[in-house]
Amino acid sequence: MQTFSERKRVQKLVYLMKSFGIQLDYSFGWYLHGPYSPDLTRELYDNSQQAVASAEIRMNPLETKRLDSLKDFLKEDIESSDSLELLVSLHYLLSTGREAGYNDKQIIEVLKQKKPFFSDSEISRCHKKILRIMK
Repeated sequence: MQTFSERKRVQKLVYLMKSFGIQLDYSFGWYLHGPYSPDLTRELYDNSQQAVASAEIRMNPLETKRLDSLKDFLKEDIESSDSLELLVSLHYLLSTGREAGYNDKQIIEVLKQKKPFFSDSEISRCHKKILRIMK
């Protein structure tokens, strides 16, 4: 967790893990780079001096299946903190925006204002991808 990109990637992966039904005790709010959990950041920093890599993580078979589904969903996007930022930001905005009564077109316009550095084609690709997991 030495670079910003690594920390951002972990934030986005944990957010998506929660979206795929893996029980984690982190809440997320909006921040400059999309959904962000201060508690997760604190825990990452607290554990940075410990042997986190050797920690055992126990998952039940259902959680393992959900994690496999997440990996299959992400494919090559799992390696890029920027792709994860776009996917997770769009998922977050769609989730909260739809609850507030906005349609996808309006939500995408908000995303473009907040993240003008992503191209229309990148946003369209991520929107199609996110729709596969959202109801």
